[in-house]
Amino acid sequence: MIEKPNILPVPFAPPVPEVYQLEVAYSCNLQCPMCPRQFFPRKDSTPLIDVNLVKKIVEQGDLKASYFVELQMNGEPLLHPQLSEIIDIVKSAGVTVGLSTNGTLIQSQWEALKKLDYVTFSLDSVNNYEGIRKGGTKSFKQVAASIMDFLLVAEEKNIAVDIQVVRINSDWYNEEKELREYFKEFDVNIRSVPNCYLPYFFTYELPVSTELCLNPWLSVSIACNGNVTPCCISPGDDIILGNLNTQTLWEVWNVNNEIKKLRHDHENKLYRPVCAKCYMRSPVLFHMDLFFRSIQRRY
Repeated sequence: MIEKPNILPVPFAPPVPEVYQLEVAYSCNLQCPMCPRQFFPRKDSTPLIDVNLVKKIVEQGDLKASYFVELQMNGEPLLHPQLSEIIDIVKSAGVTVGLSTNGTLIQSQWEALKKLDYVTFSLDSVNNYEGIRKGGTKSFKQVAASIMDFLLVAEEKNIAVDIQVVRINSDWYNEEKELREYFKEFDVNIRSVPNCYLPYFFTYELPVSTELCLNPWLSVSIACNGNVTPCCISPGDDIILGNLNTQTLWEVWNVNNEIKKLRHDHENKLYRPVCAKCYMRSPVLFHMDLFFRSIQRRY
């Protein structure tokens, strides 16, 4: 019998966590209305990751517990001029590499995209594309045409591709249906995902989940300024576990008091504001499910 179901056994936490996301760009070329960037400012707003930091992360073994790393978190990864080199460096660690993009810059990063194992194109709408992708210069048909061109390459190179709809409003189901029809000739997975930041956009608060979040024991995300954060739902300065410019991930995970405090707080439901507003417990499980559903089917 488990006497304390909210307290995990000590050996549960691995010596080094899985790296869920390695952010290559904090900057973005669009200003979409559902984007959470406005709620998560950073004191260090480094726009692009330093390639030397990526090399350091790989060389010091920070990815040795990772199997699938996405080069994203809070910005548009195709903005990084050295994206192709970064993909090569991360792949040298023996991990599967993917990213999520708004798809407006496909042609400028064509060679880099061909090196990936997985890509998400976040389109979100057929009928109101320009209303959502604010600041962009391309229409839905232009972006969709570039995606179709890439899908032909992806089929040849066994690159798994998802096209994503964020459930922004009640019409998301029809948008997903129309995307399925639009891309019906291609071997591509069309999926929808919840809007993870609803409590930030509205005055009401959703009930705090009583489910134990596994991320403080299993996974982290790394911002392009080197900050280690517990997950993609906290991409700002709300919770910083350490920084890989001056530490190894092992040190952040085993020596720093911040991760120990975060685990203690979660075990005792003493949630910090960003966690109290979160109803997407354990993003690491979503990441794992994404890998098995979208990537493994390719192989």
